[in-house]
Amino acid sequence: VIDPVNGDMVAAGGAPRGSQLGGEAGEHNVASPTAGGMTLGGDTLDGMDSEEASPDLLPDFYMPIAKGGFLPGNLHYYRIHSCKRADATSEPSAETSKEEHVIVTDTLEANGKGHFCRLTIDSFGKVDSITYLGGEELQVESLWSLVGLSETFLNHIFVRWKDGDIPDIVEFLTDEWATALFHDRFMDFCHQIQLEMRGQDELKVIIDRALQSVNLKEGLSRKLLDSIQAQLPKSSVKAVQDHLLEYLRENTNHLKTYFLPENWEQAK
Repeated sequence: VIDPVNGDMVAAGGAPRGSQLGGEAGEHNVASPTAGGMTLGGDTLDGMDSEEASPDLLPDFYMPIAKGGFLPGNLHYYRIHSCKRADATSEPSAETSKEEHVIVTDTLEANGKGHFCRLTIDSFGKVDSITYLGGEELQVESLWSLVGLSETFLNHIFVRWKDGDIPDIVEFLTDEWATALFHDRFMDFCHQIQLEMRGQDELKVIIDRALQSVNLKEGLSRKLLDSIQAQLPKSSVKAVQDHLLEYLRENTNHLKTYFLPENWEQAK
């Protein structure tokens, strides 16, 4: 499994809440049968009481899991997928499978040129997995950062692919428009928007009203999320747009290819 921070191969992917990836050179804080003083024979549990040692209290993994390898033919293989909750069912339901969008492009040639890429989007409209095979070595950290993002961040990738506008997913995601997605401050920008929207009472009322009609067995659906989005107050939409423009202005030194409103005035 590839460590998305250091690019090294480690025994397991994902990071449990409360843990950190990294540490001393060559060390990785990953779940291990010997962690916390537990011996392979189960003789001791140093520093842990019986409740903490219970198998029912396993850590909740939440970060995407990355796997990769170098295959015959000089081909690079990567697969990054979201980390399922421990209480989630192992097999997706029929309803979930129907709602999951699968995007596949294949320009890979026998000589190793081109790319095979498969991207799935879950019922919440978020990127659930990315699979890549090709002769070109990619930045695993960049692929890893895309898992969990809304497809709207990816320029409505499913609709555009379905219309035949995206012959190669890798080429599409490495185009200039996507530069902002891989900036080191992009996640801070996303968290700032989330925190602000959570504090809007009008938005809370819309969401609470919509959730009252949710079927507990089926859960949230893409249709319901689209309905909530259609009811968003214009002031909330304008606030998000303003935050986006502010983010682009603050990072102009790296994000130089975006045409801002003030550039229109200069062009005139």
